[in-house]
Order: sequence, then C-alpha cells, then structure tokens
Amino acid sequence: MKNSHPFAKFFLTRLLFMLLVALCLLISPALAQDDDDDDDGDHDRNKSACARTADAAFKACQNEINDDFWIAMGKCNNISDPQARADCREEAKVARQEAKELCSVQREARSEFCEAAGEERYDPRIDPAMFVDPAAIGNTVAPNPYYPLIRGATRFYRGGTETVTVTVTNDIKVILGVTCAVVRDIVEDNGEVIEDTKDWFAQDLDGNVWYFGESVKDFADGELVSIAGSFIAGGEGDKAGIIMKAAPAVGDFYRQEFSLGNAEDVAEFLSFTGSATVPAGSFNGNCWVTKDYTPIEPGIFATKFYAPGIGSVLEVNASTGERLELVEIRNGMALAKTTTPTLPSDLRLQTNPNPFHLGSAQATTIQYELSKPTRARVVVYDLNGRQVRVLHDGPQIAGSHTLAWNGASATGSLVGSGFYFVVLEAENQRLSQKISVVK
Repeated sequence: MKNSHPFAKFFLTRLLFMLLVALCLLISPALAQDDDDDDDGDHDRNKSACARTADAAFKACQNEINDDFWIAMGKCNNISDPQARADCREEAKVARQEAKELCSVQREARSEFCEAAGEERYDPRIDPAMFVDPAAIGNTVAPNPYYPLIRGATRFYRGGTETVTVTVTNDIKVILGVTCAVVRDIVEDNGEVIEDTKDWFAQDLDGNVWYFGESVKDFADGELVSIAGSFIAGGEGDKAGIIMKAAPAVGDFYRQEFSLGNAEDVAEFLSFTGSATVPAGSFNGNCWVTKDYTPIEPGIFATKFYAPGIGSVLEVNASTGERLELVEIRNGMALAKTTTPTLPSDLRLQTNPNPFHLGSAQATTIQYELSKPTRARVVVYDLNGRQVRVLHDGPQIAGSHTLAWNGASATGSLVGSGFYFVVLEAENQRLSQKISVVK
C-alpha cells in the first residue's frame, strides 16, 4: 500500500484541528452559562435568599468531603502494611459517609432557621453613627443591662474542670468604621490554657449589643493548634450580628454572627422571667433566657441566663446538662457591687428647666425612666395637638434616659412663645409634661 502524500496528511490534521476549535467555540457559551447558573446561587428563583444560602453551604460541604476523602486515600496509599492500608481506606470511607450525613443535617438546620427568622438576605446596615463610644458605656451612656460592656469588669465562670475568665478591656478595634470594645475570653482546663479569644463588641444608640467578630487561638500542650472560628465583619463576606437585643420579644430568632461555614451562631429569645442560682448569687424571676446554637453543629443547644446589671450568669448544655456558672465579678463600676440593680418601678417623665427660654445657651432636657426594655416614643406637641418634633421613636433599655430640645421644630425653625406638651408613650402608657417656652 502506498504511503499518503505528506501534504495530504498535513491538510487533514489542520482540518481536524479547525473543526475541534469550532466545536469548542460553539459549546463554550453553553458551558459558561451553566457554570454561571451553578455559581451565582440564584438559579432556583423559587427559593428565598436564605434557602439558597443553605443550598450553597451544602454544596461547599460536599466538595470539602471529597477533598478530605481523596487526601485521606492518598495518605493510605503510602502505608506499607497491606492490612493497615486496607483499614485506612475503610476508615476514610466511613468518615466520608458520616460527613455526608452531617452536611445534610446542617442544611436542614439552616433551612429551619430560615423559616423561623425570615427568608430574606442577611445584610444588616452598619452605620458608624449608630454606635456609641465604648469608653462612654457606664458613664454618659447607659449599658445594656443584660450585656453590660463596662470597662474593667472581669467575670469568672466555672464548669467541670474548666474555668473561663471574661474581661472587658480598655482596648478598642475599629471595624467597618465602628469603634468596638475588645473583650478577652480565656478558657483553662485544669489550669492549662486551651483557648484565648479576643471578641469585638459594640453597642448601638438603641442599646442593642452587636458582635463584630473574634480572633480565636486554640492550644494543646501549650502549642497553638487552631484558629478555627476566627472572623471579622466586612472580611470575606462575613457580617456582624446582635448578641443581645435592647428590647427583644419572646420567640425572636436572630443571628449573632455570620461567617458561612465557619461561625454561624444564632439565638432564640425564650423568656423575661428566668431564674438561676450560681455561686455568684441567686436571680429569681428576673433573668432573660435565650437558646443559643449553630447550624454547623446541629442538635447541640445551650440555654443561657442573663441577669440585669450582670450579664451572663449561667449556661446549660441542653444535651448533657453540663453547667457553666458565674462564680465572681470584679471591678467594673457598681457592676461588682450588686447583683440586683434597682430599676424604676413605673414610668416617669420630667423636664428641666421649665419655663424654657429660647435663645438661651442651655437647652431644656426631657428626662424619663423606663421600668423595662420597651419601645419608647417622645414627641413635642403644641396646644392644638399638632406634632412639633419627634425626639425619639424606637426601642430602649430599662433605666434613665435624657433627651435635649432646643426649641426647634421638625423643619429646624424655632417655635414661638407659648405652652407645649412633651408626650412619652411607652409600656402601654402615655405621660405628658407641659412646657412653657418664652423668648
């Protein structure tokens, strides 16, 4: 048989190459579109953003399982003993199956939280102007009584062989423009440090306490072994959450942090009237109670009790019954002096000075006291019942509050001389105080 002409072979090869290129050009847009659908997380338009997030985390979990499995199999290949090598491979298969089951349970837990908390995207608005200076908390700014970030306060907890020391330091960390208080959390087991964490908290103007992230260091035998769980709001899509609301409602579900697949603590508010007895004292009927958990570890729940003026006093593992109890508090203003701070027993309102002189250097102050966390609305009206200025409208913590009014209306112009009423609406009550304004 004659050999083919070299030119013919070249021509045929060139033709096949061109056909292959053309075929790739034809199918690549379809592949690209398919990749986009898989990657953007919005391909199932009938699902909510929260549900799509749960699905995306599930896919990531599956991919991680495959990575771990094949790495384990690669390590098994380097075991010389045949039986040990076979055992290694079997263990890798068992671990893969268990991990698959965990991925499914995690997705179910995330979906259940979506149903309870809401299906919308989690994208909290963070405006630095919404937050107070940590140094002012406990001085010119009332702390959240159930999560007081009083500088210098140190709380000591004990549970089994572990002790936990939590200190509100004088340090700050600016995150997303918000000045956060740095709280150091040290866990010791039989006197050996096993975890040293720096948490970043900030209190907003309404009294909510936000959690902006943490720097975690886990130790074993004095050696750093992990920083898992570390995150910072604004980094890699991670976001802040609320660790304690100013005015929660029973049945509220909320995120305490959001670092998908890494740190996803959430909470349900259970009660305003919990009781707890710990070495630091007894708190009867005045504790706020939450159920804290994370979809990353389904089925593990902690019931937490917060006492007014103290913060966390007790944490109970719902599965094992293990307790982490408050043993002692040191420093931190009056925080260390009493476990039952006095709160007003009823709603109160007063103004000073009255009469109020327009144009004077001193504005009049409206002072009021709330006996419990609630939504408060403070409005100035004229004698005809027309609204002049809204001074506050939103949730507030229990205790004393002060607002200033310089005589300006909602438009910024000064009101005329005469009588006006300051009206406080809170706790299903309405109080009013007449103000005399003179020029």
